[in-house]
Amino acid sequence: MSYEIVLATLLAMQPSPSNEAREVAWLGANSAVGVSRTLDGRIEIFLAGARLHSIYPKLANSLVRGTWHRSGGQSAIKATRLLLPTAGHFTQVAAFICTELLRNGADDDLPTAFGKSEALINHSVEGLTMNAEALVGLKGELLLLQALLQTAASHDATQVIASWHGWRRSTRDFALGATGVEVKTTTGPTSTHEIQGIHQVEVSAPPSVEERLLLVSVGIESTTPDNISAFTLPRIVDTILDRVRHALPPAVSDKVCTELLVHVGDYGSEHGIGYDHTTMREDPAFSQPFALQWVRGYDMDDPAVRVLRSSTLSPFVHVEPASVRFSVQLPAQVAGDTNPVTGLAAVASAVLNHSAPK
Repeated sequence: MSYEIVLATLLAMQPSPSNEAREVAWLGANSAVGVSRTLDGRIEIFLAGARLHSIYPKLANSLVRGTWHRSGGQSAIKATRLLLPTAGHFTQVAAFICTELLRNGADDDLPTAFGKSEALINHSVEGLTMNAEALVGLKGELLLLQALLQTAASHDATQVIASWHGWRRSTRDFALGATGVEVKTTTGPTSTHEIQGIHQVEVSAPPSVEERLLLVSVGIESTTPDNISAFTLPRIVDTILDRVRHALPPAVSDKVCTELLVHVGDYGSEHGIGYDHTTMREDPAFSQPFALQWVRGYDMDDPAVRVLRSSTLSPFVHVEPASVRFSVQLPAQVAGDTNPVTGLAAVASAVLNHSAPK
């Protein structure tokens, strides 16, 4: 099939009627390559037959293997699915990928055709998934948001949700009352974090109302599904949504939940496609279980926390403080048992108690 015919097929294709059903158009003679549109209009490419592997990590994470049941009594098929974004140009990208696979003999030998096309497919879908660093950061921030909602007493869920600013470019990841929070998440063995400017380690100057800054260090590690204390990103989002729905009237909670899901999807989207909770919850890139290693809340106004500050740079009048980037390695204990506060629930309480209305 020519590129033009495949493109015309995709342009004429309507979204599927539900998330559970698909109308698949099979291309070529032996139905090895199929295309469809999801309920929200995203293009799916189905590659039927043997399991496919990619040497490119991002492409490998974008390939989802599954068994697909067909209507009309037809036997189920095993296929690998590649889900593309809704952006308009991905219709042309999908047509190009399908045409390239067919041109390389997908009808007769799909694995070989995929191998021949793999580099071009990878190049075409670069940025298809959130990069690893952004994904780790999202997990840490949502863990804290979940804990804040579970701990909050004098704050309502609307205030807590509104305190999360990490989904966009902002001065703080959380701002609740006079407390600012920077969340730094790592998969390493220590509280070693990249600091993107002096403002991330010191209290904001007036006219900001901020009086205290906590740097929350979150350590996570990959684990297995049988770990009863494991988290997954979709499960955290579901827990947050359930908490909001129980805490707020339906009309209010629906609005708050809708806005939250948009913000979750926006997180890290400048580095790739963000996490869409509606359509990506089963994708391997987002469903990998992980476990907490630690959560530590450092009071950054404590002089015992020895990091670069504005006063450190003040003699260097030709250096722009906002441009300074550096790493910190914070100890597990700075000042007795008061700094840092340790444990997810304890850190959430520390944030909320200081910012509670007088």
